[in-house]
Amino acid sequence: MILSKFEKSTGRVAIRSLMGLAVAFGMLVFGNAEVAAQTGTLTGVVRNAVGAQPLAGAQVSIDGTGMGGLSNNVGRFLVLSVPAGQVTVTVQSIGYGSVSQTVTVVAGETATLDFLLRSQALSLEGVVVTGTAGSARRREIGNQISTVTSREIELAAITNVSDLLQGRST
Repeated sequence: MILSKFEKSTGRVAIRSLMGLAVAFGMLVFGNAEVAAQTGTLTGVVRNAVGAQPLAGAQVSIDGTGMGGLSNNVGRFLVLSVPAGQVTVTVQSIGYGSVSQTVTVVAGETATLDFLLRSQALSLEGVVVTGTAGSARRREIGNQISTVTSREIELAAITNVSDLLQGRST
């Protein structure tokens, strides 16, 4: 930057620098206010559909935004800075099915959504017990695999795990 002798002697350089900092600060502060004015808040409660007990630890997410949170110990959730407009909110919890609802978020206001989740059994793959550390799925093991069914366990007189496995695998 080339400055005249007058600018150097009068301190206008310092004034220009301060003005630049003030403008930058103002843009930062008022720019954030403008962004905050374009967002709203989302709140609500997640409950069990049977008995309406609150569900703690349910995952609440706003589709397509990466935003969300967890319900607290009384089932309440709060998501801040949600983009204004229509959003789809999905709630899921272990042992329950997921539920989605659509809501319109108004800038500067709070939208409320309540969710009722129904119990849902989870389908799990069988567990393989091997003689080595770690776990593996049945299809990943090259060895012969034996199975002991729950029916065989119910019919046998078993006092410990060794009795359970001894000669009963098929």
